[in-house]
Amino acid sequence: MSATPPPGDELGTVVDIVDTLEELVGGARRLPFTPSVVVNEEEILELVDRIRVALPDDLLTARHTLDERDQILERAEREVGEVTARAEEEAARVVREAQAQAASLVDEHVIVTTATEQARAAVRDAEQHAAAQRTAADDYAREVMQRLEEQLERWLGTVREGLHSLPQPPAPRARRRKG
Repeated sequence: MSATPPPGDELGTVVDIVDTLEELVGGARRLPFTPSVVVNEEEILELVDRIRVALPDDLLTARHTLDERDQILERAEREVGEVTARAEEEAARVVREAQAQAASLVDEHVIVTTATEQARAAVRDAEQHAAAQRTAADDYAREVMQRLEEQLERWLGTVREGLHSLPQPPAPRARRRKG
């Protein structure tokens, strides 16, 4: 089995390379009476080099995903702020209208009571709408972050599996001195 992909079939991700590494080890000749296998050192080292090359691409992809998450959160926060501002403006407008109507009516007690109730209802409605928008934005942000977390955990698991499946490097040999 060769670790070199056929022309035009480039292994572009760490996951693909780790899969190839796993296939190489799985198809290797076993040593009798041991759990050890014999693999082609050159093929293994080539795959390790390819992982080193591909890993930065996967990390860039993860970073891009994190940046997207940050942008989504910022956009959600802006939208919540805008909705809240519009709701407060609407509440203020309703209060102003109620106050203007109150000034023009004869029965001041009925006018004040009605305007106050309308203003409170408008503020209550605006606050409920703003709270619903905040909740929706938080839910959306939470969902995006959960999907991101799941993806990152899958990538991290794959990288860990790849690292654990690699043999430990031999200890460096001490040089002998002539003397």
